[in-house]
Amino acid sequence: VSRFGTFIDPITDKLFVLTALVVFFVDAQIGGMEIIAFLARDLSLVLFSLFLLCIGGWARFTVRSFYAGKCVTTLQFVTLLLLSLHYDVPLFVYALMALFGVASFIELLYIYYKPKKLS
Repeated sequence: VSRFGTFIDPITDKLFVLTALVVFFVDAQIGGMEIIAFLARDLSLVLFSLFLLCIGGWARFTVRSFYAGKCVTTLQFVTLLLLSLHYDVPLFVYALMALFGVASFIELLYIYYKPKKLS
């Protein structure tokens, strides 16, 4: 895993999802609440970044993937696949996506405050 790949991968994922959301919104397959559910994790990341900025903890935090974020990504891509096949996605899927989005913030706080192992 390269440093560049670690940086560019989430950006390309977000651009893909954003493009798909715009297409599905214009096509009236999803509404505003579904878009908010899709963006819940990203909003959590923004809030966590602001938190780090406010406490001066940015330099001490190592960016890496996390469980709740992976769950949201999986739900997003499965949902996008179903929408592209013109399936009606149940509301509980969007609720689960939003729940994992909020869990992302909590998990990031846990990762930040988790005691470091002594080597």
